[in-house]
Amino acid sequence: MVTYSDFQTKYPLSKKKFWKKIIESIVPGIFKSIGLFALLFVAPIIIQGAVKNYNGYLTLFFFGLALLAILVAFIINIVYIHYYIKYYFYDCNDQFITIKKDPITPREIHVQYNKIQDVYVDQDLIDRILDIYDVHIASATISSGIEAHIDGVDHEEAEAIKTFLLNKLKSSSNNTVSMNQDSGGGKNEKNDNLVSIKLDKKISSNEYPVSNSYIFSIMFSRVFFSLFIPLLFMGPLLEITKTGVVFYYVSGVIFSFILLMVTQILWIRAFYFEFEQDYILCKTGFIAKSETHIPYKNIQNVTTSQGIFDRIFHIKNIIIENAAQGLIAPMLLFGQPEGKADEITNVLNGLLKKINRTNNSTNGL
Repeated sequence: MVTYSDFQTKYPLSKKKFWKKIIESIVPGIFKSIGLFALLFVAPIIIQGAVKNYNGYLTLFFFGLALLAILVAFIINIVYIHYYIKYYFYDCNDQFITIKKDPITPREIHVQYNKIQDVYVDQDLIDRILDIYDVHIASATISSGIEAHIDGVDHEEAEAIKTFLLNKLKSSSNNTVSMNQDSGGGKNEKNDNLVSIKLDKKISSNEYPVSNSYIFSIMFSRVFFSLFIPLLFMGPLLEITKTGVVFYYVSGVIFSFILLMVTQILWIRAFYFEFEQDYILCKTGFIAKSETHIPYKNIQNVTTSQGIFDRIFHIKNIIIENAAQGLIAPMLLFGQPEGKADEITNVLNGLLKKINRTNNSTNGL
C-alpha cells in the first residue's frame, strides 16, 4: 500500500512530472532505436552471405522484430515511470528531510537541517516547457548532491518547499551575527537563527548592476570564438561548392558573433543577486533557470578574478564558495566595476571575520 507524508500531500508532485520522465526517455530511446535498426539492417546482409536461399522476407522479419522490441521497451518504460512516481516519497520532520525514490532499486536519503549548505530551485529546458521546478538540498556530501532533490513540482509548491527548508535551516542554527556595513561591527547574539547581516543600504544587482564595460569585454572574447566556429562547417561547404569560401566564412563569423552576443546579453539581463538577511540569493539563466541560496555561515571563501579584457575595462568577478564546493558550482557575481566589486568583497570578508570570531568564542578558543 502506498502511503504519503502529510508534507508530500500538502506539497505534491506535479502531474506534469510523468510527461517530463517520458520526454527524458524519448531522446536516448531514439538513438538506441537507430542503433538497433542499423544492427538489424546489417544482420540480413551478413546472413545473406552464409545462407544460399536468402530472400527479402528475412529483412522484413528483422525490422518487425525491432519494432516489436521498441514497442515493448516503451510500454515497460511507461509502467516503470508510473510506479516510480507512485512510490516517490518525501517528508520533513523535526530533524530530517527524507527522500525515497525508485521502486525497483530503492534509494533513500536523510539530510539533517543543520547539515544543509544550500537550498536552490532550478529548471532545465524540459522543466521550462512544462512549467515545473526542481528543489535541490545540498550538504557537504556527494550523495546529497545526487539524491537530495524533489523534482517535478509546480511553482507554488517549489516556493513553499524552498521557504520551508530555509526556515528549518534558520531554526537549526544557533549563531546570529549582525554587521553594520559602515562600522563593520555589531552586537553578537545567540538565538535560533542563521548568521544574519544588517546593511545600511541594500546590496543587489539593482544597486550593483553589471558594468556596461563588461559587454565590451565579452565582445572581444566572442569575436575570438566566432572566428573558429565557422571552420567546423567549412568542410561540407567546400564539398558543395568550390567558390564563395570567403563569403561563407565571413557570413558564418558574423552569424556566430551575433548569436553568441545575443545569448550573453539575455543571460546578463536574467541575472539577479541580492543580499538577504540570512543568505545571498542568486538567480541565473533565461532558458534553464536556477535560483541559489548561500547562507552566510556556509561561505568558505570570497575571491575576485580578472581576465585580460577585464583588466583593460577595469571590471572584476566575485567568486563566493560554500561548504558544498565540488558538488555545486560557486556563486559568481560577474562584471562588477572594480570599486563596487571591492565594496562587496569587503562586506563579505568583514562578515567572515566576525563569524570566525563568534565561532572561536563559542568554542572557547
